[in-house]
Amino acid sequence: MSINNNFSLLTRAVNHLNNPNKKLATLSEEVTADIGRSYAGYKRGGIIEGAEKFRKELMSAIVWLFGIPVFKKMGDVFCEKVLNIPMAIDYSFKKEGVDAIENSVKYLTGNLKETNLDVSELKKYGKKFNGKDVQSLIGKVRHAKQATAIMAWIINCALMGIVLPKYNQYLTNKKLEKEQAKARSVHFYSIDDYINNTKKKDNSPSFTGLGEKIGSTISKFVYGIENNNTLRLVSTDVPMIVGRVATSRNKFEGLEYIVMDGGSIFFYNFCNPVVQKFLRSATKTADIDPKLCDIIANSNRENLACAIEKAKKCSNLNLNTLQEEGKTVLEVLFNNKELADLLYKEGTYGKYGKINAFVKNKDLENIALNIVDFLQKAPEKVLDNKGQFNLEEFKKYSNSVCKKSAFYLGAGLITSIIGLSVIMPKLTFWITKLITGKNEFTGLANYDSNKKDVKKY
Repeated sequence: MSINNNFSLLTRAVNHLNNPNKKLATLSEEVTADIGRSYAGYKRGGIIEGAEKFRKELMSAIVWLFGIPVFKKMGDVFCEKVLNIPMAIDYSFKKEGVDAIENSVKYLTGNLKETNLDVSELKKYGKKFNGKDVQSLIGKVRHAKQATAIMAWIINCALMGIVLPKYNQYLTNKKLEKEQAKARSVHFYSIDDYINNTKKKDNSPSFTGLGEKIGSTISKFVYGIENNNTLRLVSTDVPMIVGRVATSRNKFEGLEYIVMDGGSIFFYNFCNPVVQKFLRSATKTADIDPKLCDIIANSNRENLACAIEKAKKCSNLNLNTLQEEGKTVLEVLFNNKELADLLYKEGTYGKYGKINAFVKNKDLENIALNIVDFLQKAPEKVLDNKGQFNLEEFKKYSNSVCKKSAFYLGAGLITSIIGLSVIMPKLTFWITKLITGKNEFTGLANYDSNKKDVKKY
């Protein structure tokens, strides 16, 4: 069967932005958030606060977005080159999907003679693991991936929570010293006030460290870092906030970290999906990736007409009517294995069908549910008065869903950007002013006096 895969620019763009393995959507939020927060800092505390905020946001963004993947890659290279352990395999739980580690190791050791899975990414190892003990190598791979993931996470958290904040404060101090020496007649803030403030560490909570857990807890954590983009980012946010609060120059600076960074967790990780879900629910639009829409709309007319009839029989999205032994749900739905495999592959962003890639059974089920829902929501006019399937009308419907998906994605991103770059800085600074009566850079302001020095924005 030939399927037209010449996706439109809009389809490719939405698919790319929705891909959890890509960083463009988060990067677009991060850049605007950095600019908005830095500008808010500049308006409140002048060039000193603006510069420190900009450095903080920029350095943290680089580590937050790329730290764990880079550190993990370094660990993977060490394990492969020094310890002779194959690392191009996803960490996986057998009970939640096909065991990528076991299947890959069996293939590499020569114990899996035939497979219909894609083994191209393991070809680079050649026959170097032929004859190795399967269980022993499985254990080495699993433990190595646990070690590299946890070490990458610890390094990432230490950089974001302790090293970068302290370094940024050092740069601010050096800038202040330089300005004082250059022109004492120009008042920014007293360096003596700054030094006094930095000594008041009793106002900030102590950094107690992170305790390591063993057994299943470690496995679940590593699995989350490897396979869940949201957990990977949130898992670094919490210790980062703890570290920043611990290294704060006073308790009000620490409070601002809690409010600003804590509130931003929602806008970074959950706001966009929430907005999209709300808009889809309000307009009764199917939640399906535009690429899947295009593939289905360009598939065989007869199979598509049959699939719509089968989908309508799945009341309350019950997939039991599409269960057949030895066949996937989508294969039964479209009566076409090639089309089903392509939909699963695109729906998992290329992971489905690879021997070394882990795909959760739940993810495959959600893809099937979304496609059935998409077909169920097709308007009645895709079938004419005689019940004949009208492909052109279906393509119009599919195109409409794609455009709505792009609009909802844009609305979610814009809402997240406004929250990160405008709402959170204003809310944070308002709370500080409400509590202290001062509208100053908290890192350098003197809060010894109980007298409120109220200043307007």
